[in-house]
Amino acid sequence: LDNRHSGQDAVYQEYRLTLSPQLSTRLNTFARQHRLTLNTMIQGALALLLSKYSGESDVVFGVTVAGRPAELAHSEEMVGLFINTLPLRVKLAGEMPTLTWLAEIQDSMLQQNEFAHTPLVDIQRWSDLPAGTNLFESIFVFENYPLDQATLTQISDIELRSFQAMERTNYPLTIAALPRAEFALNLTY
Repeated sequence: LDNRHSGQDAVYQEYRLTLSPQLSTRLNTFARQHRLTLNTMIQGALALLLSKYSGESDVVFGVTVAGRPAELAHSEEMVGLFINTLPLRVKLAGEMPTLTWLAEIQDSMLQQNEFAHTPLVDIQRWSDLPAGTNLFESIFVFENYPLDQATLTQISDIELRSFQAMERTNYPLTIAALPRAEFALNLTY
């Protein structure tokens, strides 16, 4: 899939990879059997990919978090965006068993929960990087919100048969995972 979309001064392309229902089920089963989330497994794969193409064994990418705190009463009923993007640093496993390495990534994400509402500008200030240096150049979005296709396709008398949206960010690479019956990855670059 080669969809080109022009921005003000850049051409964006999108590539979509969709797994079969059988492979999607196997991936979910493997994750459950090893007490991992599908999110963690994809983050691990992304870290390996970024490492391969950057030549670095220590990579950082942004991860989008929901940002709707459970402790905030009725937050699920509030309208508007609560999302935030936090940096995730992943050191390649080396001699560490892969499942142990993936569990460490999952633990890192759990530890980040306390910073889910921290503005990226504050994290930038706390880092050792010089001012103006990007914390990361790619982001990962795991779109795990419930999506009822029947409700979406039959609103009043309108039936939606096909819909495609182009999501664009300020980052050179955005990877969005869509955990459905047919797991999909959208890469926008």
